[in-house]
Amino acid sequence: MGEKKPWPYRPKNLYELVALAADMSRFDPRLLGILVEFVELKWLEINPVLLRQEIKKMDCPQTFGVILGFTDSFLKQKEFSYYKDYLLRGLRPVTPQLYFSGLHAPASGSIQQSATESLREYVDWGFLARERPIIHKEKRVTLGHWGPQARQNIIKRLVQTKKQFTISDYLDAIDHSITRQQALTDFKNVKGLKLKGSGRGARWGY
Repeated sequence: MGEKKPWPYRPKNLYELVALAADMSRFDPRLLGILVEFVELKWLEINPVLLRQEIKKMDCPQTFGVILGFTDSFLKQKEFSYYKDYLLRGLRPVTPQLYFSGLHAPASGSIQQSATESLREYVDWGFLARERPIIHKEKRVTLGHWGPQARQNIIKRLVQTKKQFTISDYLDAIDHSITRQQALTDFKNVKGLKLKGSGRGARWGY
């Protein structure tokens, strides 16, 4: 309830602290972003053998799969991909579940969106969530990708709420994470969706 209490944890070193923070990231999207940025900046200084030992002790080691997935999508470096593969070797996705605990009200629209519009980085590890980590706050780099099925679900939600919508509406809904050309391809893949009008007044709907 926000009361100040002594911190009950006593991590012995950086590796225990990072593993603890990864487990705790399921309670706060901002902490997830902090961890992604930490790994992105410091991975060359982090001993993968020691970190892997702590990951295996975690309550939910798959959270590290999410963290490293977001980091990998930003770095796009072959050596980091090898590093990530070593840390996660042998881990399997969890049974489908929400990544964040207590973030959304039960049976809310936000819960439904998390279930149907999850980012690929969460889905790869069995989680459901659509919150995109933000790193490098000055430049505000937003990470995360929606897969084809999630994008189709976003389009269907737009149809239900707006009836007709523009490409700009769709790009706003997915944080401009794809190109306009990809957006047009997505529209064409939705059965029954049709273009109405032309030019600036062009809209899509059923």
